[in-house]
Amino acid sequence: MSANTVSLTGTLGSDTTSQTSNRSDALATGLDQVTTLSSTPASQATATTSATNAAATQTSYEANSAAALQSMSNYTISYGTVEETAASYNNGASQTAQPAQTGATDTTNQANEATGANTSGAVATARSMIGVPYVWGGNTPSGFDCSGLVQYSYNLGPNYRTTYQQTNLGQHKYDVENAQSGDLYFWGTESAPYHVAIAEGNGNYIQAPTPGQNVQEGNIQYYRPNFYISMNQ
Repeated sequence: MSANTVSLTGTLGSDTTSQTSNRSDALATGLDQVTTLSSTPASQATATTSATNAAATQTSYEANSAAALQSMSNYTISYGTVEETAASYNNGASQTAQPAQTGATDTTNQANEATGANTSGAVATARSMIGVPYVWGGNTPSGFDCSGLVQYSYNLGPNYRTTYQQTNLGQHKYDVENAQSGDLYFWGTESAPYHVAIAEGNGNYIQAPTPGQNVQEGNIQYYRPNFYISMNQ
């Protein structure tokens, strides 16, 4: 009896020790899991914040571009009259439009001579004007029209005041997805463009849309240009 009792007691003691050990291991594992779980929300919060910011930016581009597209569709432009008359009214001098040229050599030379700032500087200048109101014929920080913003950002001379005149700044290209930061997007036909904007890269651009709106950013996904001119020559 005593031998069996000792054996049973020994067995129970061993089981108790084993169970205690297992419980300790389980507790330690549980604590590790709790520690892991408690550290997870911080990384998830960071990811969520990044995703939220990206979504907000995309929503801003979409909203701005959609608004500009709607405004353009309601804002009839008789090219060769509206822009030039506006420029003349505001500058006190008449601007004579020049025929569009598409020859690579001639237009590249004109762009190099006319551009008074590099592309990164022009983009930075245009970006700093975001929020400035649209002003018919405007080309100063008190107000811009679309070509006035381009003229000011690139420090262009009077021969490149209007959108039509600015089509002389380089060779016309049509793979608009490949436009680089600083290039110029144009809407309309080559002989009658009605809008111009400054590319930022990745399909984004800066524009002075229409009366009632401010200088803003947009994206070609929502308001697609017809061609562009590379200023990165």
